[in-house]
Amino acid sequence: MRRGPILLATAGIAFGLVVEWSSFDDAPSHALAENGLMPALRVLAERSPAPVELSGEVPRLPRSIETALFFVCSEALANAAKHAAAARLTIDVEATPDRVRLVVADDGRGGVDPTRGTGLRGLADRVQALGGQVTVESPPGGGTRLAAEIPTERE
Repeated sequence: MRRGPILLATAGIAFGLVVEWSSFDDAPSHALAENGLMPALRVLAERSPAPVELSGEVPRLPRSIETALFFVCSEALANAAKHAAAARLTIDVEATPDRVRLVVADDGRGGVDPTRGTGLRGLADRVQALGGQVTVESPPGGGTRLAAEIPTERE
């Protein structure tokens, strides 16, 4: 059996991905790893093409929760920029002793169908794996509101 060329091709593809990934400016993820959720959300808000108002404050949370909420926010901001024609966005974060909630809202065109595409389903799966839930409200013409709530204490 000849496996050499396939292995080399695979290694070449993997090397290309590593080179591409290493050259990617990933300041928000770096802020998340180094300083937590709130600094990472500030970086995401600063880099958004539409103005973003960030409100709330949460302490450091378990890494899995911070990562899930970071990706929820990142995907919501990207979707708003790409699809919603939003002029303004808000990110609200709040924590209680037993849960954390993140809400991203925009004033865009609305009409989001969470069952289409994989982005929102993937986020919902990630949040549900932590015992949480994602809800999307998006009436046509009325903007979109995506909320993620995750328990901070697991039974």
